Amino acid sequence: MAIHLLRDYQTQNITTSNRLYIPSYLLTIFMRRVLRYTYVGSTNYPINNIGTLLISTGDTTPTVAPTFTVGKKAGINLGAQKEFYVSIPVGVRTVSGADVGRLLSLRSTANPTFNSGVFLIQGFDTTSNSYIIDYRTLGDKPPAEPADSMEWYLYEKDLNCPTQGAPNTLKTSAEYRGDGNSTTPRIILQSPHALGWQVRICHESTGDHLTNVATSPNCPQITVSPGFEGDSAGDFAIYGKHFHAPMWYNTSSSNYLGGAIGFGDGNGTGVQMRVTIIGDDSGQGIVMYARRPSNVLHSHITCFGLPENEVAPLPVNDWARLFVLGTGYTGNDNFGVREINDGALQSTPIAPNPTGSQGMSASPFGVPTACSASFWTYITGNAQYAGPHFDASATDTPFTSSTELLPIDLMQGTLAQWNTGFLSNSTTAQVYPYAPKNLGTIPHIREGRSNFGDFSPTTDSARSYQHLRRGLYIPWNGPNLIP
Repeated sequence: MAIHLLRDYQTQNITTSNRLYIPSYLLTIFMRRVLRYTYVGSTNYPINNIGTLLISTGDTTPTVAPTFTVGKKAGINLGAQKEFYVSIPVGVRTVSGADVGRLLSLRSTANPTFNSGVFLIQGFDTTSNSYIIDYRTLGDKPPAEPADSMEWYLYEKDLNCPTQGAPNTLKTSAEYRGDGNSTTPRIILQSPHALGWQVRICHESTGDHLTNVATSPNCPQITVSPGFEGDSAGDFAIYGKHFHAPMWYNTSSSNYLGGAIGFGDGNGTGVQMRVTIIGDDSGQGIVMYARRPSNVLHSHITCFGLPENEVAPLPVNDWARLFVLGTGYTGNDNFGVREINDGALQSTPIAPNPTGSQGMSASPFGVPTACSASFWTYITGNAQYAGPHFDASATDTPFTSSTELLPIDLMQGTLAQWNTGFLSNSTTAQVYPYAPKNLGTIPHIREGRSNFGDFSPTTDSARSYQHLRRGLYIPWNGPNLIP
């Protein structure tokens, strides 16, 4: 298994409404081209074919498994003064100024945490037929990889990413409307894991996501929904093998608010995000962190996939092994200050915020159920919600003289609903079954002391981890970070 990174992409479009959907655009490209998730189906999300969004590639079969014949791959670091140049086969594409501002997806097998990712094209060089990329590092150079060594795909600018569409015209306002003949962009990709699990990423329709926090019916701006048996339109079935609760129950009832998990930037004007994604090419899971520099409290984190360290006995229905954590409320997705504190996965006890991270999974019987991250915490001698990650008196582990990083458990079936005490249409009704179970631990994220700066690498020579915020760490082993 190789870990790949998409490192600190700085969104370029910060003015038009398209900017709301840039993180999902990056996520789908990274999954499809770097992590090699396969394409199942989509509506108005054309990242699979050469055309509207995919501009060029040396891959002769871009809609299925990649085929790069000899001489069709890219290279990086062309030597002194050209360290950030990526060579493109001249027989495939001639670089030009029209490509400045577009996205270059690179997959490196030799240096997956350095040279893989989705990069902004900042310039071009006709003498070497190369793009100059924004490598997003403070002082480091890319490890050199020769021409014809890296898979590459040229995508349209983030300004042109898929946006949002109209609801299903065959459904009433009481139903979920982002499926069927809805024009809203969505896509289903399938994991390279042996289990073959899928995930649906949807820009929820104008019927299921509104901008008014107090009245929006169901979904955040973008939802992420693992499952099985997706169709060619990019949809899962009603009562199907997934746990997007509004789609599963075919409802827009406010009782299910929080039952579709995802992310968004809150509809603010002039918002810029810095997006980092980590995933593995074996299909275990993915973590995406979108940092909002102007207001870090409104950053968002989304985790999904198959847990590590799964607890036996495994459920007989495989979709009950999957999970997603992220933003579950609607409208202004102030992930950091609403339901999950400071962009982390733990909540503070500030009423009326739910005291736990929002997530979804499926019960052993296949019904959507709540899922939460379970952190280490003190049970005596300290304030409630406190733990070693915020304890100034905590020290290095005596065994290795270093900060100890711990896995984070996933607990499902301990809450009956998410929509309590926040919006005007909040409810106390039970909509999800109680089915307590430890699923395992979240892949690619750990909990430890907050003794490193926010968004900074650990100080070991390999920079093994990046500290996000409030004691959350992701594996790194990559270049130095821009503050």
